[in-house]
Amino acid sequence: MPGLAAELPSLGSTRLGPPGAPDPSSTGVGHMRILHVVRSLLLPFAVLLAAAPAVFPAAPAGKVLRFRPKEGDTAVYQHSLSTRAEMKEEAGEKSRTEMTAQARCTVEFLGENASGDFGVQAAIEPHTVDTKVDGEEGTEESPGSAARYVVNRQGRIKKVSWLTGDPTDDPESAALVITPDDVFLLGGAAILPDKAVKKGDKWSGTVTVPGAVMDEDLVVKYQSVLLGEEQFKGAVCQKIKTTATSSFSAREDMPELGGTIKASAKASGQYTWLFDAERGLIASAEGTDRLSLTVQVGDADQTLVSVTLSAVINSRSVLTEYNGVPVGAK
Repeated sequence: MPGLAAELPSLGSTRLGPPGAPDPSSTGVGHMRILHVVRSLLLPFAVLLAAAPAVFPAAPAGKVLRFRPKEGDTAVYQHSLSTRAEMKEEAGEKSRTEMTAQARCTVEFLGENASGDFGVQAAIEPHTVDTKVDGEEGTEESPGSAARYVVNRQGRIKKVSWLTGDPTDDPESAALVITPDDVFLLGGAAILPDKAVKKGDKWSGTVTVPGAVMDEDLVVKYQSVLLGEEQFKGAVCQKIKTTATSSFSAREDMPELGGTIKASAKASGQYTWLFDAERGLIASAEGTDRLSLTVQVGDADQTLVSVTLSAVINSRSVLTEYNGVPVGAK
């Protein structure tokens, strides 16, 4: 898909870490949404990111919140996503990209294992992506994506198995990718507290992913707060606000380029979501992710390539059907 990713120079490998090291996306490590944003925009520079948030205890009183769908239950979400990005080269040249898409996500819950984790099979249906690159409008067709997940009751993604191939592995379509977990799990950021909570209670976590970015550790911090209750199409839901931040600075030798690649970035996300405790799943979610990224390629004598990227991504998901019945229908 032409767009931001297509405007960036490809630097070869799309796999980082020492030879033989496991790929995080295939070892049960789930995506936080902001890491998915970083991963998508850095793919042409050979960076793959993934992380599973850790959860710290919240207040001991209040309501226990758990993902608890039943085997055979189905859900349908409508998801929208828009991206505004700017790429600036050292010489001062700029390129601006806007992309929007709407997609339908179908989710089937497959039951639980001996540990109480539940399986999910989810798919993003094919959809149209509207683009505008430096003022020139266009459209592209996305084939969608499908995957199976193992998720614990707090919403932590423990394993992902792609049924269609990981769509973020394609640099030409990575700048605007909707994956199923972006929709029904807020990209892995929708982590519930491990103890009961009441209005105003907070829970937070910090996770370090060793060697996740160009052999450097990646640290992600997030904090959630229960804002209270809110009605959603007749259901009483728990309204939660989550913020997440991540930053890194890394370098890697690139012998094929005769130099090194240096990358540094800051990413943040803010999300508001409604958790339907009766059904045990997310009823709606919306958020904004922001990214600032600098990439340089060169040697000790000169910088061959220097690019700065900034991006703002807005997303919204709404549960529209549950077990074949429109949500809110009487």
